[in-house]
Amino acid sequence: MKKFLGLSLAFLMVLTSVLTGCNNSGGNASNTATNTTANTATNTATNQATQGDNLSGTVVHYTINEDDKMYVTELSKRFMVLHPNVKIEIMTAPYNEFDSKLQTLVSSGSAPDVTSHYAFTGFAEMYSLGLLQDITPYLKQLGTDPVSIGIPQKLVDIYSIGGEVYGIPVSAYVSLMAYNKDLFDAAGVSYPTVDWEDTSWTYDKMVEMAKKLTVHSNDPNTMQFGLDFSWAERDMRPIYFGAKVYSDDGWTNGGRPSKCYFDSPEVIAASNQWNTLINDLNVMPTADQSRGITGVGAYEGDSFATGKVAMSVSGSWILAGMNDFDFKVGIAAIPVGGDPNVRSPLFVDPLVLLKGSKNPVAATAWMMFVASEDSQRYMLESPYNNPPANSRVMDDYYKSLSGVDPADVKTVYDGAVKYGIESYNHVLDKYTEINDIVTNEWAQFENGPGADVPAVMKTIQDKVQAILDSNK
Repeated sequence: MKKFLGLSLAFLMVLTSVLTGCNNSGGNASNTATNTTANTATNTATNQATQGDNLSGTVVHYTINEDDKMYVTELSKRFMVLHPNVKIEIMTAPYNEFDSKLQTLVSSGSAPDVTSHYAFTGFAEMYSLGLLQDITPYLKQLGTDPVSIGIPQKLVDIYSIGGEVYGIPVSAYVSLMAYNKDLFDAAGVSYPTVDWEDTSWTYDKMVEMAKKLTVHSNDPNTMQFGLDFSWAERDMRPIYFGAKVYSDDGWTNGGRPSKCYFDSPEVIAASNQWNTLINDLNVMPTADQSRGITGVGAYEGDSFATGKVAMSVSGSWILAGMNDFDFKVGIAAIPVGGDPNVRSPLFVDPLVLLKGSKNPVAATAWMMFVASEDSQRYMLESPYNNPPANSRVMDDYYKSLSGVDPADVKTVYDGAVKYGIESYNHVLDKYTEINDIVTNEWAQFENGPGADVPAVMKTIQDKVQAILDSNK
């Protein structure tokens, strides 16, 4: 059986093949998402992905209700034109309620047919809980497979177990820096580099730039912050500074490490870096300040979209909708921290088939349709800008971000892959429980000064270790 936490190196190999192989795709500016119409059935890959004359019934697709995931609404209409006897129902939930609602649906016997690990319950945990269904027999019944429509085999292998396919990748995100060129220009600060090999581009240099780009004010209309360093989920953040968070056996036994090290001197020192950014240097907003400039309930990444944050280090989903920002955007490499080889959390989102689906063949055809070349091009339309999993569409993605040189986008993506590590939320078992603990305790750093960092980390250590012990 495939070991889920052995994904980091495999994932790098996969995304490298996706990103470097796209130059042979034959993509060009005249074949962009904006020219795609409902007549996508003429595309060979789409035909392969949706063949099956006898498809019928209802397929429920469950996703988060954020703009960059709502492309499924239009795609469902196109799919139903091709298969008039199939009804695609889109069910949504807010990001912070996605997992709990899914749990309620499953426990009540009303589980959707198709979903993904869009919140904190990752693929490893979903599989461990017995929620996922092997889609291999349905692919055979349809006479198709993900590789034939442009999904690289190694990408498919990430979500395959024992030769059985449990997920069809539809998007591949990296982490990077987005920055507000207008704020940089106004402050007379030079832009950060796209070159991941530039060793002068360090965490300390980024902080010095953030100080120059910060404007302190009690008025949300005039306050400005130099940095929003939302680097991965909170339990991953110490590894950016070279601190080990979980024992190495977690990477070889199915996402169940035997130990965690949240109260180690190294993790405490690394965690204090975030406390310092927010509460000592004041170059990064507190939770209340962030709400003040984005509005209550805004999802992560909105603070940058307001134009009040100069640099944001986050997943590449932050670029969704950037063509509509009212300021000029640049992208850059994430600077060197304590571990020069760990600088970019990586994320691949697969569509998965949940056990108990009443229409698994139609659901599989729908998933393949979303992964097809034309559908993936449509996903590039604003406000979506989802980085595709389909290798035939990568050149179009590089060209889709207005005002940014496609060569720079490719350079940033290639570097993010080279210095990337798979996100823990995709590959740790019981991650929902772990994340709840870490997030709730870590909030003490984010809500203003006064947090006792060693005490906070000791509390996290004891609670998370108890979860790990229960996994043994």
